[in-house]
Formats: sequence, structure tokens, C-alpha cells
Amino acid sequence: MKHFRQGFSLIEVLLFITILRLIFIAAAGVGIVSIRNSQNSLNKIRATHYAEEAINWLSSQKNADWLIFIANASPPPGAVYCFNIEPVSAWPSGAGNCVSNQLIDSLFTREVILTYDSVLDSVDVDIQVTWSEGGNNYSVPISSTLRSFE
Repeated sequence: MKHFRQGFSLIEVLLFITILRLIFIAAAGVGIVSIRNSQNSLNKIRATHYAEEAINWLSSQKNADWLIFIANASPPPGAVYCFNIEPVSAWPSGAGNCVSNQLIDSLFTREVILTYDSVLDSVDVDIQVTWSEGGNNYSVPISSTLRSFE
């Protein structure tokens, strides 16, 4: 007469549960990393938008009145502005580095450095949008040169 097993032993059940638990932990870890990367990508897209918006606004200011524009780029070696209003609609009230309470959407700082070159009659524009996330600092830099004749 043959003897048939009626079920699984306790060790087999515990081994199965342990393997299943490891699979779920690995899947959760992959999910968390994926969500973090998605959020970082979204913030990079938003920061790029803020930087491009600033360069477009500065270009419109250059086209509106070159003399006022270069006055805002002085004195040498350059003027630093914190454009923390979204969307950009006016020059900040004063020049100076961004501080922690000058955030866009409670996350981003948008700092613009304008440097006037009187020999070339041009203004170098350096824009840096920065943010902190998960203990890491990130930034999106954009640079351009604006000239009076363009």
C-alpha cells in the first residue's frame, strides 16, 4: 500500500512564506525607488520651466528697453537677483542672493546673475534654479548672452 502526503510540513510553509516575504520586500524597494525617481524628474522639469520662463522674460525686457536692461545688469562684476514670483512679471525689489524664505512653490529658488560687458555691449545671463529633496541638492542651470542688436 502506498502512503500519500496529506499536506505541507511546517518547514515547507515557513520557507514559502519567507521567500514570498523577500519577493514583496524587493518589489516594495523597487516601487519606492521608482516613485522617488519620478518625483525627481518632475521637479527637474518644473525647474527647467522656471529657468526658461526667466530667460524669456529677461529677453522681453531687453527688447523693451536696452538701457534699462543694462542698468539692471550693473554694477560689475554682475547683479544677482532672486526671481521668486511666479510667473515673472517684474524686476525684484532689490539685488541679492536668494534666501530660504524666497521660494517658488515652497521648493525652488531661482537666482539670476546678470553681467554687463561694455566692450561687446552684451549681458551674460546665468540662471540657476535649485531645490532640495530627500537630503540632496539639485539644480538646473541655464546660461545665455543677450545683445542690444538681437
